Amino acid sequence: MRDDVMVGAWAVLVLAACGDTRDAPDAPIDASVVDAATSSAWRSEPAVPERIQEITGAVHDGRLWIAGGLDASGATSSAVRIFDPGTSTWSEGPSLPRPRHHAMMVSTGDDLYLIGGMETLEFDPLETAWVLRDGASAWQEIAPLPEGRGAAVAEVIGDRIVVAGGNATRGGLATSTLRYDLANDRWDAGAAIPTQREHLGGFAHDGELWVVAGRRNSLSTNTDVVEIYDPIADAWRTGPSIATARGGFGIAVLEGIAYAVGGEQPDRALDSVEALDLATETWSQIEPVPTPRHGHVVLAAAGRVWVVGGGDRPTFAAVDVVESFAP
Repeated sequence: MRDDVMVGAWAVLVLAACGDTRDAPDAPIDASVVDAATSSAWRSEPAVPERIQEITGAVHDGRLWIAGGLDASGATSSAVRIFDPGTSTWSEGPSLPRPRHHAMMVSTGDDLYLIGGMETLEFDPLETAWVLRDGASAWQEIAPLPEGRGAAVAEVIGDRIVVAGGNATRGGLATSTLRYDLANDRWDAGAAIPTQREHLGGFAHDGELWVVAGRRNSLSTNTDVVEIYDPIADAWRTGPSIATARGGFGIAVLEGIAYAVGGEQPDRALDSVEALDLATETWSQIEPVPTPRHGHVVLAAAGRVWVVGGGDRPTFAAVDVVESFAP
């Protein structure tokens, strides 16, 4: 099936599911989820102020920032919400200039960047990008991306933001690796990603961008591929494959371990969690997240892995659940 047909089919599913999806039949209960809910490793945290999925997020100034997404009615959000692990409270941040879903957010430590994404259920990736400067109360536009980009990964590596994977057009998988020069407000293109995919996961480690799993515009095309980009050499190499092929998941690094949480398959959202020891480059299965989900954010802060929002069933089923894990 052509990529654009796949995206169109997924859009129809989303539109058909708009509204309160909690009346839909529940997926079969996995006993491991019940067990995890009573475990000491995972704990429930204060919920997001609204049910939201297909969000983006970053740790900034020690707090969890999440932005955009699709709310419980299927509308695209421009809200920015901030969770403080120290006080366990949510607050409002400066709203995005326009609603976005499937965008990418990164922090340089001083400034916060929101890159690309999509605005409507037509799923057209956009070239716009904004920055929230340190101490500013509003976002400002930066140089546009060379091409639209949504459902990709982005990380700050050295003096650049690196963006890989995702969709460049509606249903069109991105090839080029985009690089943003923070000092000069300028984009260029690097070496092509070897395995095109969207709804992938990614993280920065030791000066490189790791991209993990993802899919090709269909819930049945999840992959287990891991590839690593060296921005200095402008070259890709193969990494250790993840055991469970998945797309629509989140991943974050805590104390040398990358935790891949959840994801989406044709018949269910995943609760499985896999841990990659970056010293040995080996994966292991660990305790599942209590609430299966996709389209969520996974962040590492305050000695814990935080799993925020998402959908608990395939396509559209937004939740407000927040859960955290301590190794």
